[in-house]
Amino acid sequence: MTEPTPSLNAALAKAQAELQHAVKDRTNPAFRSQYADLASVLDAVRPLASHGIAVTHHVVPQADPRVVSIHTVLRHSSGEQLDCGAITMVAKDGGPQSVASAITYARRYGVMLACGIAPGDNSDDDGNAAQGVAVKPASSPAPAAAAPTCHASWTEDRDGYYLALQRLEVSATDAELVCSMLKRPLPHMLDRASRTKFLAYLATDQGRMALLTIEANKE
Repeated sequence: MTEPTPSLNAALAKAQAELQHAVKDRTNPAFRSQYADLASVLDAVRPLASHGIAVTHHVVPQADPRVVSIHTVLRHSSGEQLDCGAITMVAKDGGPQSVASAITYARRYGVMLACGIAPGDNSDDDGNAAQGVAVKPASSPAPAAAAPTCHASWTEDRDGYYLALQRLEVSATDAELVCSMLKRPLPHMLDRASRTKFLAYLATDQGRMALLTIEANKE
């Protein structure tokens, strides 16, 4: 049974009035998107300290070296603490860089979930510019290209496609990034059969690993 934390609860309620959303201060050049890094997230929750609250993390060892499970714990100066649960990530391999990236990702989202904040909406991060992995420098932009042609089946199948993504818990942006990573046409350019196969692929272990690679590269 979880121990009561009345002092922590009261302090957290006061602190939340002072918390700001994390600023998206980093740009991923590969995906042309912005995100809030761990330092930005921690800066956003600094007001917790003035209310006697500290944010800490601990790692739960796993048998698979690629699996990273990070608990976020809120600790109050009264001695009360609240374990906010774990976020578990699977690194794309067992190398130090991949594991560190998974740890950073889990810490970022652990803090935001525990403190009720989100990345600030100060940039266009809906994936409109994230359709290609290879990006030209901003100082020499490529000429505007004609919009890709939608397949004839797209208008009829679009709603069903997005519903299928929701069931898979995959964002439309990440699905497009997987297509780009695989050097395949974007979903709206595929015929019905190919689009169905792509959705099936996203549900496989290989598809999930591709999505995890996308998330890791956002770091």
